[in-house]
Amino acid sequence: MRQLISRRALPAAVVSLLALPAGAGAATLCAPLGHGGLCDAAYATPQQAVDAADAAPGADVVALAAGTFDVGSDGLTVAAADTAVRGAGRDQTILTTSPLPDDGSTRRVVQGRFSHLSDLTVRLASAVTSGPATMEGIDAYDAAVVRVTVDAVGATFGPGADDGQGQGILLRRGLLQDVEIDFDPDADADALRVGGAATLSGVTITARNGLSSDPETDDPGAPVLVTADRLRITAQRPLVVGDGSFTLSDALLRALPADDGDAPAAVSVHSGRAPDPAALTLDRVTVVGSGQTGSAALAIGGNPGPVATRLTARHVIAWGFPVSVRQESWGGDLATEISYSLLDTSAAAIVDATDPAVTARRTLDLSEGNRSGDPLFLDAGAGDFHVRGGSPAAAIGGRALLDGIGRDLDGKDRIDHEPYAGAFVPDLLDPPDPTPRCDCFPPPPPPRIPPQCFCGPGPDTIAPQLSGLALVTRRPRRGAATRPVAFRFTLSERASVRIAIERRVPAIRARRGRGAVPARWVAAGALRPVALNAGAVSIAFGGRLGSGALKPGAYRATVVATDAAANRSAPARVRFSVARAVARGRARPR
Repeated sequence: MRQLISRRALPAAVVSLLALPAGAGAATLCAPLGHGGLCDAAYATPQQAVDAADAAPGADVVALAAGTFDVGSDGLTVAAADTAVRGAGRDQTILTTSPLPDDGSTRRVVQGRFSHLSDLTVRLASAVTSGPATMEGIDAYDAAVVRVTVDAVGATFGPGADDGQGQGILLRRGLLQDVEIDFDPDADADALRVGGAATLSGVTITARNGLSSDPETDDPGAPVLVTADRLRITAQRPLVVGDGSFTLSDALLRALPADDGDAPAAVSVHSGRAPDPAALTLDRVTVVGSGQTGSAALAIGGNPGPVATRLTARHVIAWGFPVSVRQESWGGDLATEISYSLLDTSAAAIVDATDPAVTARRTLDLSEGNRSGDPLFLDAGAGDFHVRGGSPAAAIGGRALLDGIGRDLDGKDRIDHEPYAGAFVPDLLDPPDPTPRCDCFPPPPPPRIPPQCFCGPGPDTIAPQLSGLALVTRRPRRGAATRPVAFRFTLSERASVRIAIERRVPAIRARRGRGAVPARWVAAGALRPVALNAGAVSIAFGGRLGSGALKPGAYRATVVATDAAANRSAPARVRFSVARAVARGRARPR
């Protein structure tokens, strides 16, 4: 599936966007007067500084001092696409406005086509009206919003479901990085709407309605293409995809009980405007529900018309829902494929709510690698959805649908782990017991000093040593047509050894307006962990991962040893290739 920005290229893209441009005519304009920073000019209000930056040539930066600024009924409006607005930090620079009057209007705190908005807090005011009206935090076109918090401290909305609403961010196109949207989950407010091509990373949301994708009303021809990773969303409806293509990896979606009598889905996708189909792809996502009657983890729907709707999920944990998958077509075709995931696939948990009179085509594929059972969360009641050792989510198999950035939602490296379900790398080994063990007698306790052990070894803090790694061929058995292959190395102590396999993807040259893509390594899978004694050891390798043979190409293996005290060795690597003639499982050293 094509993506707006490659996940592996995301950090570099963010750095590029945050490097505020400086060129001919570029200047730093400060607000308010007496800012105290390095300024080319200072202005009394943020809007005056923005107006000066918009009118001047060059990519100017508006630097706002710490403090709370009321930007008025028109909000802070930025007109020039190369103007950047930067605060003194979250909760230091606060932009807000006055409460919304009962006149059916919409009020925004920040709006425009700015290049960057960073390092500040946007605070919504109250919207208590008798008719439809919205208080919005940020309305951004083609912008990068970075290290920003949007909240509604002290604000109220309503009083009903169709009036006095709040909205955190409307991102028509652009990027969100390290953004937090924090609303009362019971307040009538939407956290984030995306209406065009966008990249989201490191976004945390707490709200009644979480993240939704909708077509851009001001530019109806613009595609909705969203690439998202490392999201944490807590809401009654965490994710709603209503149009275009949406990919999400390494995310935690927590569904709260709905307060409107409805039984919503934590994740839902439905077809949007023709001719573009709606498609949602999930990989390494944990979806947690409250057990509310009728609620569903994943829902797919199809509106009447020629467009189709597709839901593809892999390495997903779905827990706390009476319904795992709900399909409902109102005329459009549906296609659902879920593989190598942990969810209830019993007949009662798979629901087709389509009216019998609807003849749309509906396919549901749950045949590959799925498991059911308790995921063994560490402490679900306290919101800790890491999984314990022995969880059925661990070592579930299946190659990744989305490459990701090589780390789980906590930022923990996952390259050395077998494929798993959920947003977090499982804790496969129990932590060592920190209590010192005494193999003889403890001394008499002196006054006011707790007993100590004067004999026996203390906690093991020495990592195992792994040396001499090589991929070698063994002597073939009598009558065998090929020579078997093995990883050979030396261990300093008994340890559990894991071998992760990566495939080299060649570089792509620049062509037709597309930039060049450098060569990179992508995860292909891992061998099952093996417990080995100290000394010279070997692990046989037949060129296969699970039931599948490696494709011809260049590969590398990363070997890590972990002892009983959870000390890990430094990773050792060796490269090898798989030739076309032996693609059915025999690797050749290189």
